[in-house]
Amino acid sequence: MKLIALNSMPSGTTLIETLIAVALSIFMLAGMLQIMNGTRQTNRLEEALTDLQETGRFAIDALSETVSYRGFQGCMMPVTISVTDEDNVNWDNAIYTQPRALNFPSTNLAQTSLRGFEVDSAGTWSPDPSNLASNSDLLALKTTNTIKPIPGSDVISIQYADPTGVPLSSNMSSSNSDVVIDDTSFNLQQDDLVFVGDCAMGDLFRVSNNPSTIAPIALEHRISSNTVNSLRRAYTVDAQVRPFHVDTFFVANTGRKNITGKSIYALYQYDAAGNTNELIEGVENLQILYGEQLANGSISYRTSSDATLNMRKVVSVQLGLLVTSPIEAAPQTDTNTYALPGENIGPSTTIAHSGGKFFRKVFSRTVQLRNRS
Repeated sequence: MKLIALNSMPSGTTLIETLIAVALSIFMLAGMLQIMNGTRQTNRLEEALTDLQETGRFAIDALSETVSYRGFQGCMMPVTISVTDEDNVNWDNAIYTQPRALNFPSTNLAQTSLRGFEVDSAGTWSPDPSNLASNSDLLALKTTNTIKPIPGSDVISIQYADPTGVPLSSNMSSSNSDVVIDDTSFNLQQDDLVFVGDCAMGDLFRVSNNPSTIAPIALEHRISSNTVNSLRRAYTVDAQVRPFHVDTFFVANTGRKNITGKSIYALYQYDAAGNTNELIEGVENLQILYGEQLANGSISYRTSSDATLNMRKVVSVQLGLLVTSPIEAAPQTDTNTYALPGENIGPSTTIAHSGGKFFRKVFSRTVQLRNRS
């Protein structure tokens, strides 16, 4: 009969053997899928931890390097004035850089080369930039800037001359003469801040002309962009020209969402021209303590909101960043509390993190201010 045809299959297998083979294949396939899923989860975990580590290292290195330049003015070192005696210094006669640029927040770099602000959980700044003329450049960041610091995270601002300087190509014939250089690498533009100085004196001015891109490059310092036409002296080829930086760092919401719909935060830089630049995403919070050198030589670390803190006497800064993995790869929701300088951040603290199945890590560093210690 034709019903017996099963026994005549070329492989010589029975129906039961075929079913067993199919069952074993399904079992092996399920095992392979489980292994693949486990491998994928492991890869996601390793990717999240690697990204977390790279983000933290980049962010803390970039921030630390800039903070360490606080007040840098080439070979003219501010430490020629005792840190513990600054309250008794006649700054009008002291050796320091004279800011002549219009719309610069201060006439005294010793007061503004390092500025710090606490932004509390309600979004209130302390100290309030509105109360001091030396913080006028940060009013837009607080009030009208499209990207603003998040509540509960600190803001730090550093002013310094660029570490790379180029000499004048010729002596200035008078204090009103143009500053002339041959180096074209700076690509200076009109209204850029420029430091010129030697080991005894310096001036900070805005470039009032549109400089040539071909050497020799004349940098004018007319009253249209500065408080006066002249510098304090006619500098010689012993002096150097450096771009001058005002870099303000803070954490803000990027406005983007990750694949699970959670907000993405990033470390930002706000420059002297009012440009806001995203440095790296994944930074959720920034906390800072300032180490003021006391009369007895000891160092007291305090927040910028402490009314007794004297920023001119700060010789070191403690930086703390809370960094978050880009994806939710942790096995469970993060309920940990993280200790940053001067602040604990957890799921239910005054300043809270966003929870979720993210990996988080604190990156911290104490930076010695080479131009003050």
